[in-house]
Amino acid sequence: RPKTDQGGRVTFSSTVPKNIPTGLQYLDHRLSGGRLLRSNIVVLTADLKMTPETAVPGQLVVVSSLNLSPADEGAPGPFGNHQIVGNGASKITLGGKKLGRPQVVYPVDLDPKGRLFLSFEVPVNDVTLAGGRLEMRVTDTGGRTGIGAFNLKTPVMTVSPVTSIRGSLVKVTGDGFVVASLNDTSRYQIDIEYDRRRVATTYADPHGAFEVSFRVPSDTRTKSPNVVTAKVRQLSSETDAVHTVPDAYIAIEPPSAPRGGKVTITGTGFPVFQKVWIRLGTVYGFNKWVLLSGVNTDVNGAFTAVISIPQETPLGEQRVLARTPGLSQSNTIDVTRR
Repeated sequence: RPKTDQGGRVTFSSTVPKNIPTGLQYLDHRLSGGRLLRSNIVVLTADLKMTPETAVPGQLVVVSSLNLSPADEGAPGPFGNHQIVGNGASKITLGGKKLGRPQVVYPVDLDPKGRLFLSFEVPVNDVTLAGGRLEMRVTDTGGRTGIGAFNLKTPVMTVSPVTSIRGSLVKVTGDGFVVASLNDTSRYQIDIEYDRRRVATTYADPHGAFEVSFRVPSDTRTKSPNVVTAKVRQLSSETDAVHTVPDAYIAIEPPSAPRGGKVTITGTGFPVFQKVWIRLGTVYGFNKWVLLSGVNTDVNGAFTAVISIPQETPLGEQRVLARTPGLSQSNTIDVTRR
């Protein structure tokens, strides 16, 4: 028993019991006569370092700690070292769930100084696919607990450009997607859908990112947003972005030309495989059909036509009208002298 000295002072040492919870605890001493002396002590947890600190489901993460239980007499390890044995209180949990095979094979040995070095693949399940901050806890056979956390990404995706015509090439860039294990690089395929139609298939790299391109379908609606979806096969993991096909439009090059000069008319967004007629003139007054046949829209509703400015065309701004069955669009050109 501890004894006081001649001045009434006492000093003694004690090992913190294994079953004491971490956090703030009280150290009580009751004197004769019922008087209570109380002091505070904080039971520490070991720090777990996670590398990388941000990961995706399926990615390899390295866990390390420098201050778990050092070796002592009676420890279950082969060299008197402590272990994490995977049953009872001594286990590893991620998000409150025990980690087992194939992520962790028990027992996990600590070194004689109580240091832990462990690598594991983040499991692929509903908890990890939801993303966010995830806590890991380890408790060794010496009774020490280590706590750490890392962030799980959620899938994100961008399309570039966000607006382009039918048949144009669109690049899709994704990040935060589930990855396969190092021994199975083809486990998770990612389907790219445009307005619920699959237009490309790809795989995420070891960090959960990908880049793939597709062409906008020829029958895509104009003027309304079309949803682009990246969806992992066989998993509830997907994300969306929006791409828009603009309304029908005609471009004129050059924007000004002399009488008798040639002009290139380019149209997009028109009905597919339709004949194109082109008229030059003003709303009232001069009007002349300068193209009556020979040009049709292609599979994407686009066309290119070369016209000559008639000599009798009035000078100044004139309207160029392109018409197909069911649709017409116009633009203006400045007619000049030679």
